[in-house]
Amino acid sequence: MLKLGRDVFLGSGAAALAAWCGLGLPLPAQCDPVQEAKLLASDGGSYDLFGSAVGLDGDFAVVGARQDGSGFEGSAYVFERRGGVWGEAAKLRAFDAAADDRFGYAAALSGDSIAIGAPNDDDRGAFSGSVYVYERRGGFWLLAHKLLAADGSADDAFGAAVALSGAVLVAGADCADPRGFSSGAAYVFERSGGAWIQTAKLVPADGAALDSFGFSVAVDGDCLVVGAYGADQAAPDGGAAYVFERSGADWVETGKLLAPDAGDHDYFGQSVAMRAGRIVVGAPLHDGPHLIAGAAYVFEKLGAAWRPSARLQPFDPERGERFGLFVAAGDALLAASSTSSAPGGALFLFEEVAGRWTQTSRIAAADMLGFEEFGHGLAVAGDSVITGALSDDDLGPLSGSAYVFRASTAAACPRLTLAGACGGLMSCRAQGLTPGGAAAFFASSQRRAFTLTGAACHGITLDLHPPFQGSSPFVLVDADGDGGVGASAYAPPGLCGRLRVQALDLSACRKTNYVDL
Repeated sequence: MLKLGRDVFLGSGAAALAAWCGLGLPLPAQCDPVQEAKLLASDGGSYDLFGSAVGLDGDFAVVGARQDGSGFEGSAYVFERRGGVWGEAAKLRAFDAAADDRFGYAAALSGDSIAIGAPNDDDRGAFSGSVYVYERRGGFWLLAHKLLAADGSADDAFGAAVALSGAVLVAGADCADPRGFSSGAAYVFERSGGAWIQTAKLVPADGAALDSFGFSVAVDGDCLVVGAYGADQAAPDGGAAYVFERSGADWVETGKLLAPDAGDHDYFGQSVAMRAGRIVVGAPLHDGPHLIAGAAYVFEKLGAAWRPSARLQPFDPERGERFGLFVAAGDALLAASSTSSAPGGALFLFEEVAGRWTQTSRIAAADMLGFEEFGHGLAVAGDSVITGALSDDDLGPLSGSAYVFRASTAAACPRLTLAGACGGLMSCRAQGLTPGGAAAFFASSQRRAFTLTGAACHGITLDLHPPFQGSSPFVLVDADGDGGVGASAYAPPGLCGRLRVQALDLSACRKTNYVDL
């Protein structure tokens, strides 16, 4: 039984929804991110792999093209947003470019600084690697420094991963051998007096051969995280991520992150991100609930320790999806991508709703025609998200592209919250609706997509599927015009862990987030 307060209950089941449908609704208006731009290189061509790496901060973006040039020397492009329009602002190339350097394999952007990795550069030996730092001065992006590992050697792949935060730069060298073959290392550089100086070489205390420590890196202020997807502590190739924090002039290992449900060959740590006191770690080969479906894990610091707080997956995971291949973190937005999601890659956005990280969007390129590796590389800044599609063919086979999306903020989208313990009385409330309008509430144990057809919000895709539970969908009217409706209902213990609830703003055809009991 529903216990209704000031809101008016119109009816139950399909009859109630059908009654509202007869009122003549507007065309669907999805509350999803908007594609703001598709970025292409002005001089792009076949096999450039534009979109190899991406970075984003404010109104600037950087995109790597690691095979640009007749000898795959590589390049990177800077784009600037002015008045909501993105345009190419600069093309970056190594002053000492050589064949197969793969300049643009990795990229990072923070404020007026850009870091570009060239892991095949050979200044310290074949494939030893390097990082180029550019700074914006007088409206121009100029080379400030070329960085090399102080003890670099052949085959280290220094610069295969880079991260920037203000005056701190981290570069991974996952093929370095400090603890055995390809055990890996990471290097910290800090800007001092206009110069970038190496201040630390990071190697985990329990590092071992084939850990690939340094394959992924992220930094935020005085804290950084380094992925080691080949680490075996939790399971063979289960992976790990290591946290280092600044202590005086030193960087000290303060935490080791493992997946709570680690499995063999999960590759936890193949991607990492950090922002606003949380760390996200991707495990793209994780097997639950399907083989190689992938997952990402959120960690937050409680006292002196980092604790897992959430596991992220798409609401409808696919076999072989490799979700979590790339991850990114913003102040209020988390993102993870899969280049294997049908039809040619996808990225997923998550927001914290009522204390739980909830998938709010699944994004695919509007013009995707096939396997384009959309979702390769990922960055978040504010409500903007950028990702690459390095196999796109607009300018020739494997020429590549990148996409920028503007995500809807929580205030702009309706939100669903549930309170109370499953197995007892729970309150359900949708907010941010059209004032004076109505919402339909759906509940189902079928956690897969369902697209509405007919007069009511035709084409809107819900994140659950019929048959709907009990009397859902039921409709509530916002009688007092505050944009919110709610009710209380008893949730039987047998539904705990199985039921998904979602609401739909019938006046604007905007769905809320879903909540799993």
